[in-house]
Amino acid sequence: MRRPLAGLALVIGLIALIAGARYYSRIHRFWGITQTDFSVFYQAGYQIDRRASMYEQHPTHYTTDKEYLFKYPPPFGFAMIPWSRLPIQVAIRWWYGLTAVALLGALWGIRRLVDPSLQDGRFMVIAGMALLAVLRPFLANLRLGQIDVVLAGCLIGFLVAHRRRRDAAAGWWLGIPILCKLVPAVWLAYLAAARRWRALGWTLLAILTYLASPIPHLGFAGTRGAVMEWLGTLHASGGNHEWLLRYKNQSVLSAALRVIAGPQAETVTGGQLAAAMGVTAGFALLYGGWVWRAMRISRETDDPLCALVAPSLVMIAMVIFSPHAWIATFIHLLLPYAVLGAYLVTRAPDDRLGWGLFLGSVLLVSATAPDLLGAASRAAHIASAVMWGAVCLAIGVRRIGRGNVRAGR
Repeated sequence: MRRPLAGLALVIGLIALIAGARYYSRIHRFWGITQTDFSVFYQAGYQIDRRASMYEQHPTHYTTDKEYLFKYPPPFGFAMIPWSRLPIQVAIRWWYGLTAVALLGALWGIRRLVDPSLQDGRFMVIAGMALLAVLRPFLANLRLGQIDVVLAGCLIGFLVAHRRRRDAAAGWWLGIPILCKLVPAVWLAYLAAARRWRALGWTLLAILTYLASPIPHLGFAGTRGAVMEWLGTLHASGGNHEWLLRYKNQSVLSAALRVIAGPQAETVTGGQLAAAMGVTAGFALLYGGWVWRAMRISRETDDPLCALVAPSLVMIAMVIFSPHAWIATFIHLLLPYAVLGAYLVTRAPDDRLGWGLFLGSVLLVSATAPDLLGAASRAAHIASAVMWGAVCLAIGVRRIGRGNVRAGR
């Protein structure tokens, strides 16, 4: 590896290590006495293990706020049973282990997607750039015990299987994030647009199979009842517009509402919500055109980076067009950052605009953290800085599909 690349890799590694150690020391939670997303997952596993409802409020010394009500499907709670049988302080360590495996698996998959023949030194730089870019979302996942890193790993696994035309494997990988978060269902539209009907069919079969997985434990009637409870919970929580007005919500819809209703608004009228949804729909149509064009370009070339433009744009869309885009969900930008980083490092090191978009995106997504900006962080989030960082990343990735790879610019 050339000295400049070695130096860059070293700098990235040191920054990530120092920032990670310092930030994690400040977000340390005494697991078992504070409420987090993981404590909700843990409690759901405890409840389903005893054939009790996962969707009713069961106050404990670490889960009391109705905001932390379990909203995931019954198979997720069923999968949490092994964790719930451990003391929560032990369970979180195994959860962190699963998170680490998922992150390493995602990086392995990204290497397979970007270029398996890429020199180790170059890929270390690309991976370091991507990890540094998503450091804040990754630490948020650790702080909350969220599942988004695992889902990101599943989506990367789906794309690897999709690239290799292993439709069954692709379907089983994709079914997990769709069932857990629903928003990844946008990948079903991607498969349909790509005419990958077998992969689409396998995904639907996987979702149905996962939904049926609690039957051995709950029986048919119990599983059906749990699924209906889950759907009812989703319907009830979907009408909570207060979450759309929170400044930490960095979705396109939330950004539009902050402009239309005002940044300090606590309620939203039907007209304001309709206007914000109209703005979001218009933006989504424009963005969908970008994805469609990227898919068409990818069919005309065997270049692996061009083939990753459309999936990267879909990954970004999955985050910012979700009604609730909290910082932990931005871990899904790992692939787009790696793709843009690979383009800049291996194809266009002199592309100043590309580097500017990459660095600008990192600053908006990760450098707007309260630990760095203090009180100014709130103002940055009210201005939807994180969302605009994702938009900068999308513009940078889109450049790869506009002839820049072939031209070497």
